[in-house]
Amino acid sequence: MTDRRYILFDVDDTCFSTAHRAHLIDVSWDAFHSEAHKDEPLYDIFHTLEYLSNGTDPNNYGYELIAITARPERYRAATLQKLIENGITPTAILMRPDDNYDPAPALKVYLAQCYFEGDLSEVKFIIDDHPGVIAAFRELGVTGLLVHSIHGGRPFP
Repeated sequence: MTDRRYILFDVDDTCFSTAHRAHLIDVSWDAFHSEAHKDEPLYDIFHTLEYLSNGTDPNNYGYELIAITARPERYRAATLQKLIENGITPTAILMRPDDNYDPAPALKVYLAQCYFEGDLSEVKFIIDDHPGVIAAFRELGVTGLLVHSIHGGRPFP
């Protein structure tokens, strides 16, 4: 069995709370994303990612972190800056192409399969707040960790 060395993690409502800008979804997605710089970090997730990635513990995990987000590509610089400001420098950020409107589960599977050239065997797990994303990755043999979600009322597929 391959030693899985990558952890995929979502950004919105996994690493950062979008509660202050949730009302902007009804205005436009651009309005919603343009306020991301005001997001508050969800420190439990950041601490967990830091612990798993930097190898400062006796187990020396040293996993590589890859952000995978439905944010459009045009927000790459701001997304990276916000992650770095909070102590995480991902190996890569997989983002929605600006002209893509696929649902998050299909989009994220596509992004991961492209990045890993169809072989997700080195992905240890994915952390996401969207039950559909977790279910889609589980179908591909990747463990999914569902975090507290603004989507709490949505059933798990």
